[in-house]
Amino acid sequence: MGCCVDGSASGMQFRCPTQLTVGETVKLTFKVVPTQSEWITVEAEVIRADRVAGSDDPWPVHVAVHFAEAIPKLEMLFQIADDRREKGNPRKRRKHSDIRRIQRRVTENGVEVSLVG
Repeated sequence: MGCCVDGSASGMQFRCPTQLTVGETVKLTFKVVPTQSEWITVEAEVIRADRVAGSDDPWPVHVAVHFAEAIPKLEMLFQIADDRREKGNPRKRRKHSDIRRIQRRVTENGVEVSLVG
């Protein structure tokens, strides 16, 4: 399970239970909007990974990644998610992006992390 904090065409911030390392390349698979029909899969570089100490938070690791290639349609999808959040949640907190679990796998090309809905 993971929680998207923010995102754009060029990267994403999310919280997760798994410690990642700055500089490692990860493969992310996710949906921004639950009603979205297709999964987005993208390679990204971890540019920040901070663990919140002494917390009962199920997602204590705050991660920022930069996508290897920008995905312009993500701007529209994150805007849709923001619009839905603003209508349904006066506190305006970003809801999770339909992330159900995070899978981490070591491959020949490095570490692969999948955010799976």
